[in-house]
Amino acid sequence: VSGGEVWVVPVHGKVSPDIAGEPEKLTEGAEALQFGLTWSGDGQWIAFHRPWSLPSEIHLVPAMGGATRKVNVQDLTMRAGHVYNWNLALSPDGSSLVFSSFQDGTLKLFRADVDSGKTSPITSYAAREPAFSPDGDRLAYMKLAGIPEGGHEVRVLSFSSGADTLVTEVPVWARSPVW
Repeated sequence: VSGGEVWVVPVHGKVSPDIAGEPEKLTEGAEALQFGLTWSGDGQWIAFHRPWSLPSEIHLVPAMGGATRKVNVQDLTMRAGHVYNWNLALSPDGSSLVFSSFQDGTLKLFRADVDSGKTSPITSYAAREPAFSPDGDRLAYMKLAGIPEGGHEVRVLSFSSGADTLVTEVPVWARSPVW
């Protein structure tokens, strides 16, 4: 994201600064936030957060360019005038989106169907930083655990079984689990 617009830089062959292509702007007037931009696992879609509209919005843009589309999730994004859903994860096939947002004073994770906008809570406790597994069945995330103050738990939720597994406790501020 640069200047509120979503850009891609094609890379040809081996990854090296010498061989990157020319930057290509994918959006016009997106007002995208640089945090939370995420790709679908199949590389077809990019989800981004547009916090400057009220209520804030989440949009998708085709990775090869084209019209953006708003994901019509239930507005769970406002608390004291600030937006908090910048932590996005897009499923590998681009069909669902997980984001963190405040509800009842707690930052929780929610899952939204990209087509219908149907939104449901994933956690009932403080959590953030979602990351889909490559197969889309599991979600890694950070549970705000206070172990000690400011500590986190890295957890993995299985969508098929419902199992929510503690992977490790991190006694400091931690971010962005990846697969």
